[in-house]
Amino acid sequence: MGKTMDKIKALSGGDGIDFKPLPTSDRPVEHPSLTPPACDLPVVIAARNLKKEKRCKIAKIGLIGIFVLSIIVAVISINTIQPYIDHVQDIESRMGESKASSQGIRSDQSSSHIGLKLYNEERKKNTGNILFSPFSIQSALSMVTLGAKDNTLEQLIQFLSAPGVEDMNERVENLKKSFSSILPTLQSNENYTIETANSVFLNANFEVLETLVKDLETNFQTSFRKTDFSNSQSSASLINGWVEEKTRDKIKNLINPAALNANTMMVLVNALYFKGMWENKFEKNDTMKRTFYVSDTRSVETNFMHQKRKLLVGEYKKRTVLALPYSGDRFTMYLILPHTVRRGHERFFEDYEDTESKKDDDVSVVENELEAELLNQSFNKTKFQKEEVDLLLPSFKIEADLQLKEILQSVGVKAPFSGIEADFSGISGAKNLFLSDAVHKAFIEVNEEGSEAAAATGLIMMTRMMPAPPLQAHFDRPFVFFLRDELTGLFLFQGRVVDPTV
Repeated sequence: MGKTMDKIKALSGGDGIDFKPLPTSDRPVEHPSLTPPACDLPVVIAARNLKKEKRCKIAKIGLIGIFVLSIIVAVISINTIQPYIDHVQDIESRMGESKASSQGIRSDQSSSHIGLKLYNEERKKNTGNILFSPFSIQSALSMVTLGAKDNTLEQLIQFLSAPGVEDMNERVENLKKSFSSILPTLQSNENYTIETANSVFLNANFEVLETLVKDLETNFQTSFRKTDFSNSQSSASLINGWVEEKTRDKIKNLINPAALNANTMMVLVNALYFKGMWENKFEKNDTMKRTFYVSDTRSVETNFMHQKRKLLVGEYKKRTVLALPYSGDRFTMYLILPHTVRRGHERFFEDYEDTESKKDDDVSVVENELEAELLNQSFNKTKFQKEEVDLLLPSFKIEADLQLKEILQSVGVKAPFSGIEADFSGISGAKNLFLSDAVHKAFIEVNEEGSEAAAATGLIMMTRMMPAPPLQAHFDRPFVFFLRDELTGLFLFQGRVVDPTV
């Protein structure tokens, strides 16, 4: 060994590097590949696997615990935060309604103007109950207005729009904006049910301009359906079925099959349904039989609902108005009292003229005082005050049909119904359509619980290229006849029939 080290030193050149032998073991050295490290021994591997299993179990238990704890925290958070969420949503909803109200104020004004125009025409020929929906009629006519041109458009827009804007295109745009902002707010909730729907039923072979379809879908939430109007019974059933569904079976048979034929191109329909409970319901046990004075010479016995409580009281041209809110504080029934109201010996309004010796005004006097703008200003609950009131209100139910075509023509909407003058070229691009009929039905029931009401309006549109009616060739009286040979021109027979039975 010493000799070997001397040789190594000699080879190293004597640079001072001292090579020492490494320590060795007394045991024989085995080949490294045949000797496993201590960490790879079976007992170590088993111990390591056991530790891994324990760690996995601990991790799983921890994850499960975290998951369960998360669920518990989430449930507690939801229950704690939900009232605040509901409050925020309610605020957003009210903001949306407020925004719609501000954007749709022209539509609100239009609604009162439309209502009074129709009401004044209807009461000229109807001495009984009157009921209709200004909003439903406004909706249907507004849809068809989007396809009107020239004088047809002018007459429709004059009827539908409140005064104030002269530019025709601007008034149409206001119309669309009003409905696009108002319709999304007409949604039911836990306090009331309010639903409105628009639909256009088209002849299977009739195509509508894409611009109109887009306008109606975007602004009026209108659906489109195809049908074969030559089968009038089937088409009427389709439309009436849709109306019945949307009005909860309150409006039936809106469209008469006789009003439809192969020349019918489209029928535009609006349906409206409302159901609301009174904010302060009437007790059924307080309902009583009382006399209702139909006229000076006629009276009837009927059920009167009764309440004695503080109610919202306002005025319209020095006449007392009661506001009866429905649950949810969005919808209200306003009632103009037909006589002077007193609180003991005091009148509700001190500047009433003395009516001690005067007879209560006839309802026609009240009707003559109705003004659209003033109604909008006066029917505002925020201006009303609470007064102790002894209220007697008859329960009632009204179902009514309105001869809408006749009324519209009487207030100046004539061009749309003229087969010659009507211009609805904005519908299909062709100037060959006109309104053949306009129909409206309404229903309302008022009782101790609240009110349920429904209405539907239908506009029937036809093409003016109608075939001439068949010649009435009825030989039901004496006539002469000839039998002629067309080849030779000879009259082979000639005669007269006076009595075909002889």
